[in-house]
Amino acid sequence: MLRNHLTVALRRMRRHLGYTTINVLGLAVGLAVCACIGLYVADELSYDDFHPTGDRLHRVVTDLKGDDHVRELASTPQPVGPILERKYPEVETAVRLHNAREPTVKVGAQFYRDRSFFYAEPDLFESFGFTLQRGDSTALRAPRSVVLTERTARTYFGDQDPMGQTIVADETEYTVTGIVDDPPANTHLQFEGVFSYSSLSDSQQQSWGNINAYTYLVLSSGADVQSFEEDIAQFVDEETGGRVQEVLGMTSILSLQQVSDIHLHSDRRYALSESGDIQTVSLFAGIAVLVLLVACINFMNLATARSMDRAREVGVRKAIGATQSGLAGQFLAESVLTVLSGAVLAVGLVAVGLPLVNAVSGKTLSVSTLAAPTVIVGAIVGVTMVGVLAGSYPALVLSRFQPARVLQDFLTGSRQRQWLRKGLVVFQFGVAMALVIGVAVILRQFAYMQGQDLGFQDKQVLVADLRPVPDTLVAQQYRTLKQELSRAPSIQRAAVTGGVPGRSIADGIVVRPEGHPDDETRDLRRYDVDADYLETLDLEVIAGRGFRPGDRGAKDPRPVLVNETAVEVNGWDRPRTAVGKTMRRNEKTLYEVVGVVEDYHHFSLRQKIEPLFLRFAPEGYEYAAMRVGPGQASQALDHLRQTSNDLYPAYPTEHFFLDADFERQYQAERRLASIFGGFAGLALFVACLGLLGLAAFTVRQRRKEIGIRKVLGATMSHLLGLLSKDFLALVGIAFVVAAPGAYLGAQAWLEGFAYRVDLGPWLFLSAGIVVALLALGTVSVHSIRAALVDPAPALREE
Repeated sequence: MLRNHLTVALRRMRRHLGYTTINVLGLAVGLAVCACIGLYVADELSYDDFHPTGDRLHRVVTDLKGDDHVRELASTPQPVGPILERKYPEVETAVRLHNAREPTVKVGAQFYRDRSFFYAEPDLFESFGFTLQRGDSTALRAPRSVVLTERTARTYFGDQDPMGQTIVADETEYTVTGIVDDPPANTHLQFEGVFSYSSLSDSQQQSWGNINAYTYLVLSSGADVQSFEEDIAQFVDEETGGRVQEVLGMTSILSLQQVSDIHLHSDRRYALSESGDIQTVSLFAGIAVLVLLVACINFMNLATARSMDRAREVGVRKAIGATQSGLAGQFLAESVLTVLSGAVLAVGLVAVGLPLVNAVSGKTLSVSTLAAPTVIVGAIVGVTMVGVLAGSYPALVLSRFQPARVLQDFLTGSRQRQWLRKGLVVFQFGVAMALVIGVAVILRQFAYMQGQDLGFQDKQVLVADLRPVPDTLVAQQYRTLKQELSRAPSIQRAAVTGGVPGRSIADGIVVRPEGHPDDETRDLRRYDVDADYLETLDLEVIAGRGFRPGDRGAKDPRPVLVNETAVEVNGWDRPRTAVGKTMRRNEKTLYEVVGVVEDYHHFSLRQKIEPLFLRFAPEGYEYAAMRVGPGQASQALDHLRQTSNDLYPAYPTEHFFLDADFERQYQAERRLASIFGGFAGLALFVACLGLLGLAAFTVRQRRKEIGIRKVLGATMSHLLGLLSKDFLALVGIAFVVAAPGAYLGAQAWLEGFAYRVDLGPWLFLSAGIVVALLALGTVSVHSIRAALVDPAPALREE
């Protein structure tokens, strides 16, 4: 029986090759999109799910709560981990990490700029399940020891045995005591090497004021996590007798975060790696399902459209003894065979398209993942389900037709099938319309962010990243660096600074502004600059003055500049009245506002402009910024490289242009627009494929009507409008249905931006017009062909 079903199905697929092609291609695209998105979603959901300690592994995080703000940090004070392990029986193991801040590593005479080293305690590898190839659990016990990843060891030492070799990181010598497997891509702990935690000074390890330790706990089996979390909430203030709260001006609240939740459910400051977004993952998963549904609807639509032809076949088969179950099996066999053909083609599409997905998403997804036994079983089940779903209408409806009524052309229910077909078309184009509107909103927001006035001049600004240079050498070479850069004809002005727009700056500083009670504090961001910084970036002083060379040695009150947002946050009336006001950090430090700077965007438009103050402290610079003359970028870059080599020959430095570097912050939006646009285009392509098949069937059904109209003098445009208007009406209904949902979705997405575009009606109408034109073009292919055909053959048919 099965063999007979498959034989008949193959014959029918060959006989109706056009419809078969449309079905197979549509299903292949839908399945390929599902596979690509499925690989992406599975990769995102797999982060940190391989650790042997499983859901017992948690990260301790800190919330700093002030009067009007909360600062969410991924780190804790240094002593938290050891004391928790000693004090609470629920804690089996506590592991501390400390970021090494992109050390410059010297191996022999060769320098390397490594961005992912940190200090860690010995239990790191066992707790996280990272496998040591060489060395043992004592590899990180001794001070000045380091464990390298396999890749890093090969880079540093080639074919030599790395064990016992030495490297120099930031002028400190370390001995290689172990080699560990490269960490998998799906973990938030990405590293090239790990220094022993005991290499840090005792003062660093015991400091409560520096909240820069990443503390991980392995809890005992059966531990009550919620109760333990409540117990440690006030741990910092209780252990220090409130000293930390007094120094910071904020209350420290500890809580736990399961490690497997960090990647998709955390957006805390100073995270060790860039986090993902569960909303984006959910959105892509939803798109995969919708695109596959659109492909299935193509099959169902063509099945309902051709039901008259199949109904006669059913009548004949039943008249000669076929049963309803046999007919249903035949239709399901055809459906499953079509889906299997689409699945085979989908594998090829995935192989071709996955490198592009990787390039856009920044991942390393592999087609080989599809060969895993669990994936194969899942694919078989999925393809079978899709086949059953797509073939459900012909199997359940057509197989019930009565032969007598069918053979006498008294087929009933045609109007119901037409409404079903129209409803499915509306659904298809509603999905495509919503995705196109989504792409339009993303592109509009992206263009808006790029076109906004940032409040500073980022064009023709060259920046040197001097963080690899030791602080002592930086302070010594401050004047020399400024002189060397300023004497170049290609450089109009140069400044040194602790931060530049688009790059991280110092964390918030809690101050007590003048005019408020002593117990009222404000959280302001701060970074250090020199006297030429404002003019180099073309920042405008709107009240008071900028820095002067004489401000350099000023003691309390120390001169600072604040931005407009800081004036507002501090409760001062306006910029002019803020000049001369003071802000007290502690008993030893008092700041005086000498000028107010116009607000500018230090970070992307996703973030609100934060209250900020600039301190005159040029010796603590990490960057050098230069205003370059028009058309002189290459000369300025050559001079900067030569100057860096002369002043810091032993330390590699990096150089970049500020506008290009600032654009890096929009990488996520650019990536989302590319992926979303690709999937929207594929959904629209599949929908138009289905419309192409329906248009072909409609033209064939109305060929006699078209012939009569042509004989009576109907023009090409008249026939084109006649055949297109019904489909365009369905597209119009799809727009009306999709627009409200797309609007709500776009508003929810835009909530993540502090500065966002307005959603005007033209944005939605333009997307609707684009889809309508594509639909019209698709229908016109068959409409024009029908209008050009000689009407005589159609009129001679019975």
